[in-house]
Amino acid sequence: VEIIYTPRKQPWFKGKIERFNRTINDGVSHGIAGTTFSNIFEKDDYDPSKHAVVTLSTLRLIIHKWIA
Repeated sequence: VEIIYTPRKQPWFKGKIERFNRTINDGVSHGIAGTTFSNIFEKDDYDPSKHAVVTLSTLRLIIHKWIA
């Protein structure tokens, strides 16, 4: 794997990465406890820090299963 940094202040180079991050968010993060909501009306009285129960190792396992 070779890391190639994108130029500063040129967002059109970052579209694929941002899309991948959104796909991960929609497919994995929003289905587990502790998720956050982009819409304040969906959030209501939900406190994500109170409901977060996934450790980093468990999150990695969930992402690996989601990819496979």
